[in-house]
Amino acid sequence: MSVTCAYEQDGARGVLLVSGRIDSATAPEFQAGTFDALDTEPAGGLVVDFTDVAYISSAGLRVLLMAAKRQKKAGRPFAVCGLSENARKVFEMGGFHKIVPLFDTRADAP
Repeated sequence: MSVTCAYEQDGARGVLLVSGRIDSATAPEFQAGTFDALDTEPAGGLVVDFTDVAYISSAGLRVLLMAAKRQKKAGRPFAVCGLSENARKVFEMGGFHKIVPLFDTRADAP
């Protein structure tokens, strides 16, 4: 299975719509899509929407950590929304929810 990333503008923020499975094989595609979105996104920040993501491994979490650090350094918001229950547990067990704000839906994210 692969991963796809599609960027769209939503008001003052960018949204990265991710779908598929993020594992060690697809993490490079996810990283390229994420960093392309960061290069495109406006000052309003970026929300990564995982509504259509079936699975995320530690390789995918590493990409998100790098993106969150980059956004923090630039003083821009960064958030994740739409995580499945299992993916949210992985984020919380790994402490990522303390680094990357998690929201249930895109509308909830800043």
